[in-house]
Amino acid sequence: MGKFKLEFEYDIDFFLLGLSCHLPDYRLAHILNNELKIDLTRIKDLDFKANKKKEKAYFSFYQYDNEELFTTINLISNRCESGYFTPELKQWDYFLQLWLPNSEEEDLQKVMNSLKKNSQIITCIDIDVENLKAKNNFLF
Repeated sequence: MGKFKLEFEYDIDFFLLGLSCHLPDYRLAHILNNELKIDLTRIKDLDFKANKKKEKAYFSFYQYDNEELFTTINLISNRCESGYFTPELKQWDYFLQLWLPNSEEEDLQKVMNSLKKNSQIITCIDIDVENLKAKNNFLF
């Protein structure tokens, strides 16, 4: 009997921003809370094998969830002692994952403009998740 291979693609329905910032994660979360008028709270660290040696890596994870507005925002660190959360994007210190209602580009631009005004955040860009090799890292 032949083998069957099941292939499927996840629907990427969120925006992903790459943030360059030299602040610790808790300070950046505080800045984001003030700039975006949200309440990011620290959740259990994300853990998975981040390098070829298959060592466990732990990445800080903050989450804001507003069920009334159908909005979820995650702040994920990209660096830890054992490696990178997304090795192909080593230049970014943090990722801001945004599930916004109706996935409006206007809402994304408002968030990006707000973050770019802050002097503590060096740069902020929109990342095309569809073209990432490690896009599955952002599905949890």
